[in-house]
Amino acid sequence: MNNVYVLTSREGTEMKTPKAFTSYEKAYEKMKSQYQNELDAFEDEDGESGSISEWEAKIETSGDWLEWNITECDFVE
Repeated sequence: MNNVYVLTSREGTEMKTPKAFTSYEKAYEKMKSQYQNELDAFEDEDGESGSISEWEAKIETSGDWLEWNITECDFVE
């Protein structure tokens, strides 16, 4: 049995296209990269805050938010 890691993201209530990875490290690096790019874009905003952990990341700014989540799924052939 292999695992698949699915990275989902949303901006407010809009879901973005999920991405699947065969390694957790690749999924995490993608999430971290997207999180950092968005955090840099909001750097000068008032009320901006962000957090990142092993399985999720979130940015809140001026009442808007962006979220990323990694879900581990069993893949059975």
